[in-house]
Amino acid sequence: SIIVVFFASGIRWVLGCVRIVKIAFLFGATFAYDAYLVAFAIPEMVAGLLVGVIAVTFIPIFCEYLSKEGEVKAWDFASNLINIIFVVGLSLTILMIGIAPFIVRIVAPGFNDKTFQLAVQLITIIFPLVLIISLAELITRILHTYQRFVLPILSTVFEVIVVIICLLFLSEKYGIFSLAFGLLLGAVVRLLIQLPLLWEKFKYYRLSLNVRLPGIRRVNLIAGPLISCMLF
Repeated sequence: SIIVVFFASGIRWVLGCVRIVKIAFLFGATFAYDAYLVAFAIPEMVAGLLVGVIAVTFIPIFCEYLSKEGEVKAWDFASNLINIIFVVGLSLTILMIGIAPFIVRIVAPGFNDKTFQLAVQLITIIFPLVLIISLAELITRILHTYQRFVLPILSTVFEVIVVIICLLFLSEKYGIFSLAFGLLLGAVVRLLIQLPLLWEKFKYYRLSLNVRLPGIRRVNLIAGPLISCMLF
């Protein structure tokens, strides 16, 4: 599996370069790409913060639950964290889509009306990435806990492939929107590809939002300083 992970990482890097070259070829230094950069900046930052918190906190706490209290308690923690991330991600998405014009005015005050409107439209498409990528990252960390490494890295390869396919076949008709669609669809594919490996574990999943759970409190305790460090 180590060899597969190594080669998959290499393939993903190569495909990432292909994606960058294709984007540069299709859009270059255009107003549409300027609008995309602004529209992508805020979702990328927010997703990065959530993913950072998940990456640092989840595995140690989940493993501690597994070793000391068993799989049911561990999944009680995981279920609550999944549900909290879903609620937070969905709330942020709805909020940011609602105030998208205000965000664009602050981030890019020099945009003309055409570029401004395009940036606002792109934000409404791209911002759901925050929710999808955060859930995908959490699923990846759960799989890592169960020593499953191949499918998570392969899911990121397919994520990039989906973006490239959208650019190849949709860019002529939809322009810069093909990139936004590709990013969103690629993230969905990444999430869905990983789910079958956890199918047998979902019997432990609970639809609960217990923010007072000790494990959730520990995540919150770490998240504050961690986000502050990442921002400043």
